Amino acid sequence: MTKFKICGLTDLHNAKTVRSANADFMGFVFVPGSKRKLDKNSAKQLIDSYRQSTGSGGPALVGLFADQPIDFVNEMITLCGLEYVQLCGSESPEYWEKINSKVIK
Repeated sequence: MTKFKICGLTDLHNAKTVRSANADFMGFVFVPGSKRKLDKNSAKQLIDSYRQSTGSGGPALVGLFADQPIDFVNEMITLCGLEYVQLCGSESPEYWEKINSKVIK
């Protein structure tokens, strides 16, 4: 079964649009240097606002990371309630095992 993710969300309007489109996954970028990178506070505020305005259900929340400290990744999982982490760097299987959520690699 094919599933799809819409990534790079930076505002509430687009997050609600992703939900309306019945996407399976909704992605938030935390990769330094990315045009759509969110900082901790912006990500938490956006995700909290999304959840308050839409309720439960909808796409699974994914954080996109690349070769970042594991402590930062796990902090963002907890802070934002991320259900998945997508790794787009050169992370090893040993690194993956330390992540406190499901991993997409």
